[in-house]
Amino acid sequence: MAKTTKPAAGTPRAKKPAGAARKPKAAAPAPMPIEGPIEGGVLKVRSLLERVVARAGADKKQAKAVMDAVLHELGASLSRGEAFILPPLGRAKVTLKGDDETGRKTLIKLRPATGGKAKAKKEGETPLAPAQE
Repeated sequence: MAKTTKPAAGTPRAKKPAGAARKPKAAAPAPMPIEGPIEGGVLKVRSLLERVVARAGADKKQAKAVMDAVLHELGASLSRGEAFILPPLGRAKVTLKGDDETGRKTLIKLRPATGGKAKAKKEGETPLAPAQE
């Protein structure tokens, strides 16, 4: 019989020395101001990649691989007709799918994330009726 290399449930693990340096936690990227529309009014992959690298401070090659994977999954999800909720982007839902003379057509309804009801309360909105004493 083959022996397993997994330690038994009661076997203690080796502890790190008390003075061992810990990896610092990565700080959340600082929010970047939203710039005006890009030339031509169409965001393309190259421009998006530059923005992602600038915001995340990541290696361009790794950022491209991750970004390509994310875009592929979003496209596949939408082509299957799945809705999604992604807090920085918002809520997206496929409302119409079909073919026309130019090819496949998908209509997507996107509701940007704005903070909703919680944000309205924080801004000091008065209640509909006065409070009862």
